[in-house]
Amino acid sequence: MNAKEMEKLTDHFERCFGQKAATVMRNKAETELPIDILVFAPTERYPFWKLCTRGASDYRMPKREGVRYGETATLQNEYMMFLDPTVRIEEGSDDWLWYWQILTETAMFPFSNRMGVIATDIIDLGREQDTMQGVILLFPEVIEDTSILQCRMGLGRNVTCLQVMPVTKRELERRIDGTDADDDWLYSQFYHHDPMRPDRFIAQRERD
Repeated sequence: MNAKEMEKLTDHFERCFGQKAATVMRNKAETELPIDILVFAPTERYPFWKLCTRGASDYRMPKREGVRYGETATLQNEYMMFLDPTVRIEEGSDDWLWYWQILTETAMFPFSNRMGVIATDIIDLGREQDTMQGVILLFPEVIEDTSILQCRMGLGRNVTCLQVMPVTKRELERRIDGTDADDDWLYSQFYHHDPMRPDRFIAQRERD
């Protein structure tokens, strides 16, 4: 991702969140797909941490049969995760390392497996020793500005920005052993439109 593209993507997130990025956690490793993390602090409007990838969209995913590309899906993705404001977001923090790993592993998954992913996909990250063993990809509905879903990077090139939600082994197994109805069940667990569960869009390290 060149400097102009980085600026466009950063501007996109800053406009949709209504704030400047607090910091950028740069990828210092030498990888084929370097991915930075933009960190947005909690605000009155959005009182939670917002972590956004920058660089995942350098991988152009192959088309998937049956997917209608356009307003809700493209061949290039970036990813975001929303965290409780009490989480310590700083280098050296165990919490930060865990969330950074989940977000980065998700962003790398299409590249590593040479495949495309879209909203509603459930991904097994193979974290067998972890409570959260995979993720589900969501539309970021908690953000009021619906244009956050796609960033226009240039003529004919849009990047889709999806929310990442860690899921438990039990939730992952129900999906693997289940049906399309189980997909819908899991997908519906994490949307904020349920007034009795306003925190369901927040990513967690542990969940019953």
